[in-house]
Amino acid sequence: MPGRKLQPHELPDWPRWLSAKLAAAYVGVSENTFSDEVKADIWPKPTPRGKSKFWCRHALDEASDKLAGNDLQSERAAMLRSISET
Repeated sequence: MPGRKLQPHELPDWPRWLSAKLAAAYVGVSENTFSDEVKADIWPKPTPRGKSKFWCRHALDEASDKLAGNDLQSERAAMLRSISET
């Protein structure tokens, strides 16, 4: 017998793949605002899975870091370059 689907508040952490509703909540905006901001390339495009679309939580984190001026990927690349040059 299959178990029931867990509700978001029952999960120990945010799931890796988020529906539009959860992705909007994760970044702190309404679904309408989230949809508009995805269209404006503020947030990444979703990944289709079957008939549904999902957002990778890690991709949302990266976009959020860039939006806040904390481009961790660039900082990491610069650090690795400086290490390899020594």
